Order: sequence, then C-alpha cells, then structure tokens
Amino acid sequence: MLMAEFVTAACAATGQTAEVVTMIVRPIIDHLERNYPGQQIYISKPGRNLDLQEIYREYVARIPKREICRRHSLSMRTLNRIIDEAVAEIESINSSAVCPDL
Repeated sequence: MLMAEFVTAACAATGQTAEVVTMIVRPIIDHLERNYPGQQIYISKPGRNLDLQEIYREYVARIPKREICRRHSLSMRTLNRIIDEAVAEIESINSSAVCPDL
C-alpha cells in the first residue's frame, strides 16, 4: 500500500514511468520498513501562512480571543503562543532601545 502511494505520487510529480520511479522509491520503502518496523508514519499538515501581525493587532484591539481563534482557525493554545512570542519580541526590542545610565 505504501509503495503504491509513493509510486503514484512520484509519477504524478515527475512525469516518469512507474518502472523508473519504483527504482527510486523501493530503497526508501526498504529503509522505512527496516528501521521503523510496525510503526505508523505521521505526515503533518502543510504549513499555514498566518498573518502574525494581524493576529496581534486584533489581540491589542481587544477582540475576544475566541473570535480571533475562529477568524484564523487557531486553537487557543496556538493563539496564546503567538501572543507570548510577540510580547517577548516587543520586550526584547524595547529593552535594547533603553539608553544605559551614564
């Protein structure tokens, strides 16, 4: 099953024949079976391009967190991480802009 999925995808992506692609895919499948026997392969979702500045602007504008999550398809945990990272970056910029005591 895995072999067929890989071959089908590689043929579609490269335009090569199944025979040519199989010569490339077979060693990969062999490696996975040898080194990860019985394990399931997890393939994450493609990355999203979040407008982090827009999300932070909404937060600063006091839009409810649930609404921000809904608008951007975020979990509350992800939203809190984005906010924490933005605040840390702003604090870092502010602290480096402070003039030292003379």
